[in-house]
Amino acid sequence: MDFQELQQKIDYARNTSNQLSPLPVSDIPELLQQHSDKEGNYLTYIDENDNRTEVSYAEFYKHVINCARFLQNHGLSHGDRIATIS
Repeated sequence: MDFQELQQKIDYARNTSNQLSPLPVSDIPELLQQHSDKEGNYLTYIDENDNRTEVSYAEFYKHVINCARFLQNHGLSHGDRIATIS
């Protein structure tokens, strides 16, 4: 990704509305906790070699908690904004 493409993605993110549909819970961690008890898979990924990787709701919840701890350990706190670029 070159600088111009990255800048376009940043500009797009800045201009995107922050309005989301209301959640049936008070926050995202609560929503993930509720869904972690579900059976079945949250995600199934099949790569170019037809290798299949499945992630359960509970495993996904653990990944999210670990990611949040990592960010907190690196100085981020409630209300800080982060961006993901793929």
